[in-house]
Amino acid sequence: MNDNENIRRFRDRTEAGRLLASQLVHYASRPNLLILALPRGGVPVAFEIARTLHAPLDIFLVRKLGVPGQEELAMGAVASGNVRVLQSAWASPTSNRSMHVAQKRPLVARHSFQLGFLSQSAIR
Repeated sequence: MNDNENIRRFRDRTEAGRLLASQLVHYASRPNLLILALPRGGVPVAFEIARTLHAPLDIFLVRKLGVPGQEELAMGAVASGNVRVLQSAWASPTSNRSMHVAQKRPLVARHSFQLGFLSQSAIR
């Protein structure tokens, strides 16, 4: 038997979310339960989980910090909640701060936009 025979294909992310939610129902009674979604593909999956478990849904946005001059090469990331992860070998503290501020602005704008979209749903 090869590894490909064990792979389950889903019709779409909604189906994947519903099937995953059915495996997580024992978490439904937890008072501090929060479902976090990573856009874009994770939102439909997390939506189904939040709906099934009657839990609030939030999004966790992440934005790569590219090495100056080689932006496709990641040296770290900024994320929702003022999270910052950096590879110290790539940049000085001064450039880290300026890149963090520059990348955080679009992250905050995207988070506000997507939260507005989510607040229109009936999952909270």
